[in-house]
Amino acid sequence: RQYAALVEGAGDIAFICQADGQVSFSNPSFDAAVGRSPDHVRALHLREVLASEFDLAPILEVAAAEGWSGEVTFHRMDGSRFPVRLSLRPVALERQRRPLLAATAVDLACIKEREALLRAALE
Repeated sequence: RQYAALVEGAGDIAFICQADGQVSFSNPSFDAAVGRSPDHVRALHLREVLASEFDLAPILEVAAAEGWSGEVTFHRMDGSRFPVRLSLRPVALERQRRPLLAATAVDLACIKEREALLRAALE
Protein backbone atom coordinates (compact mmCIF):
# COMPACT_ATOMS: atom_id res chain seq x y z
CA ARG A 1 0.00 0.00 0.00
CA GLN A 2 2.82 2.39 0.80
CA TYR A 3 4.52 1.70 -2.52
CA ALA A 4 1.22 2.08 -4.37
CA ALA A 5 0.70 5.48 -2.72
CA LEU A 6 4.21 6.52 -3.75
CA VAL A 7 3.64 5.38 -7.35
CA GLU A 8 0.25 7.11 -7.52
CA GLY A 9 1.75 10.46 -6.54
CA ALA A 10 4.89 10.27 -8.69
CA GLY A 11 5.28 12.65 -11.60
CA ASP A 12 7.34 10.06 -13.49
CA ILE A 13 5.86 7.19 -15.45
CA ALA A 14 5.41 4.36 -12.96
CA PHE A 15 3.50 1.10 -12.70
CA ILE A 16 3.47 -2.23 -10.94
CA CYS A 17 3.17 -5.46 -12.88
CA GLN A 18 3.11 -9.17 -12.20
CA ALA A 19 6.19 -11.21 -13.08
CA ASP A 20 4.39 -12.24 -16.30
CA GLY A 21 3.98 -8.59 -17.39
CA GLN A 22 0.32 -8.06 -16.45
CA VAL A 23 0.04 -4.44 -15.26
CA SER A 24 -1.80 -4.45 -11.94
CA PHE A 25 -1.43 -0.77 -11.03
CA SER A 26 -0.39 2.36 -12.92
CA ASN A 27 -0.10 6.00 -12.03
CA PRO A 28 -1.68 8.91 -13.94
CA SER A 29 1.66 9.71 -15.63
CA PHE A 30 1.80 6.20 -17.14
CA ASP A 31 -1.82 6.40 -18.28
CA ALA A 32 -1.25 9.81 -19.89
CA ALA A 33 2.00 8.71 -21.56
CA VAL A 34 0.42 5.67 -23.22
CA GLY A 35 -2.87 7.44 -23.91
CA ARG A 36 -5.07 5.45 -21.56
CA SER A 37 -8.11 7.13 -20.07
CA PRO A 38 -8.00 7.69 -16.30
CA ASP A 39 -11.13 5.56 -15.88
CA HIS A 40 -9.69 2.55 -17.73
CA VAL A 41 -11.32 -0.72 -16.85
CA ARG A 42 -9.54 -3.23 -19.05
CA ALA A 43 -6.36 -4.78 -17.70
CA LEU A 44 -3.23 -3.99 -19.66
CA HIS A 45 -0.26 -6.23 -20.37
CA LEU A 46 3.25 -4.86 -20.81
CA ARG A 47 3.45 -6.48 -24.26
CA GLU A 48 0.65 -4.09 -25.37
CA VAL A 49 2.86 -1.12 -24.48
CA LEU A 50 6.31 -2.42 -25.39
CA ALA A 51 7.22 -2.24 -29.09
CA SER A 52 7.20 -5.62 -30.80
CA GLU A 53 10.92 -5.58 -31.64
CA PHE A 54 11.68 -6.15 -27.94
CA ASP A 55 11.43 -9.73 -26.65
CA LEU A 56 9.56 -9.32 -23.38
CA ALA A 57 10.09 -12.82 -21.92
CA PRO A 58 13.86 -12.52 -21.25
CA ILE A 59 13.42 -8.97 -19.94
CA LEU A 60 10.81 -10.14 -17.42
CA GLU A 61 12.91 -13.15 -16.42
CA VAL A 62 15.97 -11.03 -15.62
CA ALA A 63 13.82 -8.34 -13.98
CA ALA A 64 12.20 -10.86 -11.61
CA ALA A 65 15.58 -12.30 -10.63
CA GLU A 66 17.79 -9.23 -10.27
CA GLY A 67 16.16 -6.21 -11.87
CA TRP A 68 16.52 -4.85 -15.39
CA SER A 69 17.07 -1.42 -16.98
CA GLY A 70 17.33 -0.44 -20.60
CA GLU A 71 16.11 1.73 -23.42
CA VAL A 72 12.95 0.48 -25.10
CA THR A 73 10.12 1.90 -27.18
CA PHE A 74 6.57 2.23 -25.86
CA HIS A 75 3.40 2.32 -27.95
CA ARG A 76 0.60 4.74 -27.24
CA MET A 77 -2.99 3.61 -27.66
CA ASP A 78 -3.18 5.77 -30.83
CA GLY A 79 -0.33 3.76 -32.41
CA SER A 80 2.40 6.37 -32.02
CA ARG A 81 5.68 5.41 -30.38
CA PHE A 82 8.15 7.02 -27.99
CA PRO A 83 11.50 5.97 -26.51
CA VAL A 84 11.83 5.41 -22.76
CA ARG A 85 14.44 4.37 -20.26
CA LEU A 86 12.63 1.55 -18.43
CA SER A 87 13.65 0.14 -15.05
CA LEU A 88 12.03 -2.97 -13.60
CA ARG A 89 12.83 -3.99 -10.02
CA PRO A 90 11.55 -7.06 -8.15
CA VAL A 91 9.49 -6.46 -5.03
CA ALA A 92 9.11 -9.58 -2.88
CA LEU A 93 5.83 -10.02 -1.07
CA GLU A 94 5.33 -12.50 1.75
CA ARG A 95 2.15 -14.00 0.30
CA GLN A 96 3.36 -14.49 -3.28
CA ARG A 97 5.88 -16.94 -4.70
CA ARG A 98 6.90 -14.70 -7.58
CA PRO A 99 7.82 -11.07 -7.00
CA LEU A 100 5.93 -8.12 -8.36
CA LEU A 101 7.88 -5.78 -10.62
CA ALA A 102 8.04 -2.12 -9.72
CA ALA A 103 8.57 -0.12 -12.89
CA THR A 104 9.60 3.43 -13.66
CA ALA A 105 10.16 4.92 -17.09
CA VAL A 106 11.59 8.20 -18.33
CA ASP A 107 10.28 9.51 -21.65
CA LEU A 108 13.33 10.11 -23.85
CA ALA A 109 11.54 11.74 -26.79
CA CYS A 110 12.61 15.32 -25.98
CA ILE A 111 16.16 14.23 -25.21
CA LYS A 112 16.41 12.36 -28.53
CA GLU A 113 15.01 15.36 -30.42
CA ARG A 114 17.57 17.69 -28.81
CA GLU A 115 20.39 15.26 -29.61
CA ALA A 116 19.29 15.20 -33.25
CA LEU A 117 19.19 19.00 -33.39
CA LEU A 118 22.66 19.23 -31.85
CA ARG A 119 24.04 16.67 -34.31
CA ALA A 120 22.51 18.58 -37.21
CA ALA A 121 23.97 21.85 -35.93
CA LEU A 122 27.42 20.29 -35.58
CA GLU A 123 27.27 18.93 -39.13
